[in-house]
Amino acid sequence: ATGLVKEARERLALGKGDKAFPKRDTLLEIVSKARNKERDVDQVVAAEYIHLLPYAEDLSRIAGEYAALKKAHALLDYDDLLFELERLLVAEPQVLAQVTARWRHVMVDEYQDTSLVQEEIIRRVSREDSLFMVGDVKQSIYRFRQAAPEVFLARKDRLVEGTESGPSRLIALNRNFRSAEPIVDTVNYLFSRLMSRELGEIDYDTVERLNYGGLLPGEEHPVQMVLLDKEESWETEDGQPDPGYV
Repeated sequence: ATGLVKEARERLALGKGDKAFPKRDTLLEIVSKARNKERDVDQVVAAEYIHLLPYAEDLSRIAGEYAALKKAHALLDYDDLLFELERLLVAEPQVLAQVTARWRHVMVDEYQDTSLVQEEIIRRVSREDSLFMVGDVKQSIYRFRQAAPEVFLARKDRLVEGTESGPSRLIALNRNFRSAEPIVDTVNYLFSRLMSRELGEIDYDTVERLNYGGLLPGEEHPVQMVLLDKEESWETEDGQPDPGYV
């Protein structure tokens, strides 16, 4: 994909000799983000790449040429695989019927890293009584692959409020069996002060709070937290971890 977007830029003779012009990885990232968010390229640039606003029109042209080259060479990138599957399920009811009849249950792990198109595919291939999802928005790490944690949060909010349709319910997996109680208490102390809907996308409330599972010995062990100054090196001169920071 990066090679093809580079070819699209070269065909349009854009950015040659301009060191500020976005590199091919950035070009592909912007094109993918626009596709997955179902927005125009210039809208994505204005919202998330303001420093590239002078190139917004050029980036839109590259996105169009990239799509044309894929079609000319009969190629699909990762995004196309998802969107073409969605198109197939919508355009061919018999295919959708075969898929939904084949699977009794649809289980989705890491639901917090679902993209909009993936959510649409999940919705179409499952039924209200056949879908099981597991997720934790605190573990969302795939925004670079266009994950949309707001999909997870919206469904979770509906379940908490009781407005989700069908026989759906929320099961809070907040009982921790792997950590000693002081660790659980420390995590709760920090997260309750650091996480909110505005910062971290959730309120660290009683639903999110960890509960000690009680399987480990209950002795009191002090918890030590080390804060590293990002301006200060934590390595020794030979590149090894400084024992003072371990």
